[in-house]
Amino acid sequence: MKRILLFAVIGSITQTAFAQSAEVCAGTPYTIASTVAASSASTYRWVENGLVLADASAATYTVPNNKAAGIYSYVRQAKSADCSEWQSSNEFTVTVFACTFTAGTVTSATATFVDPRDRKRYKTVVMPDGRTWFAQNLNYTKDLTYNAYSYEENGKQVTSTANGVPAIGSYWCPPVSRSVASGSEADCNTYGALYTWETAMMVDGKYADETKTNSTWDESWVSPYYFPSGQAATAGNNGNKNNARGGTAIKGGGRGICPLGWHVPTDREWAEMLDAVEGNTTYTVSQTGIGWWGTDAGKKMKSAATFTTTDPGDGSWLEDANRGTDEFGFAAVPAGNRSPNASSFVSRGAAVAHWSSAVGNSANAWYRALINTNTSVQRYLLNRSHAFVVRCVKD
Repeated sequence: MKRILLFAVIGSITQTAFAQSAEVCAGTPYTIASTVAASSASTYRWVENGLVLADASAATYTVPNNKAAGIYSYVRQAKSADCSEWQSSNEFTVTVFACTFTAGTVTSATATFVDPRDRKRYKTVVMPDGRTWFAQNLNYTKDLTYNAYSYEENGKQVTSTANGVPAIGSYWCPPVSRSVASGSEADCNTYGALYTWETAMMVDGKYADETKTNSTWDESWVSPYYFPSGQAATAGNNGNKNNARGGTAIKGGGRGICPLGWHVPTDREWAEMLDAVEGNTTYTVSQTGIGWWGTDAGKKMKSAATFTTTDPGDGSWLEDANRGTDEFGFAAVPAGNRSPNASSFVSRGAAVAHWSSAVGNSANAWYRALINTNTSVQRYLLNRSHAFVVRCVKD
């Protein structure tokens, strides 16, 4: 929000007022900062939705943590010893959300992002690469089809819940490993949703960047790793195709299924972030090739929760000596994945695979995986019909 600076003289009170608003989760207090430089003789009171609050006489006011969901307006009033009238500051608007419907558990109201498409809230974190990442897996399901497949019948494409290959625009919720049926919405709330690469990048154009024109495969997009043009790869390999399949040095990856202002990370962005987590000053981790890269980047990115024997479905990792430390707040959770060949879900509790926007060829795309038994991060290439999670990164 753009802040507007105002000045007013009230007796011996000089107000420096900032237009201010905040969004917080129910159960989280929020303190409205002081905006008035006043003499020690000044007195204050606060007005909430037009009513004077009892016992609110400090220069700042903390909205209590027992507020129900809703919109609250606050005005601070002040008067000096030589002024008989109360003078009002600008209005502060605090929106309180019931954050129980979000993807994962919101614990910090000061580090959350509201997806304007469905009002779900996500924790965000600034990683050591300097970029802002989602600290939870995306759980966007609005306008998508749950557990859907497509196939041809009488020469026409049909969408079903039982046949064919995953349909673009479908999603799954991570169930217990080895299940053949998708999980519940509660599982999506905990782990985020699973998407095929085609859905994650929305190659049908529904959420693609405005410069995208079609979803036809273009061999010029093939590269050992899809870096933005001019960054460690030749323009000939990457071109300058700022669309759902990749990005440019300026805009990064295609938006894909992420909210406006965010995008599915490119392979380069994953590499730079992992290098920074690893502590490297030059980009050496996960840049090229298939395999496990780095020493302890995976350990630093996994959420710290563990359990011992069976998957309780609460986002915890299966116990192992290589347990996560979550040093930066990325909080990777073991959502597992859906295998298109076996038509089953595997590895919940033990692993998670995150899509990048990078394609390797006409059938496969690059991803980054973490597992409970390894402290490194895997860079691998798999068929785009697999269903993995998505972490969005800010433009």
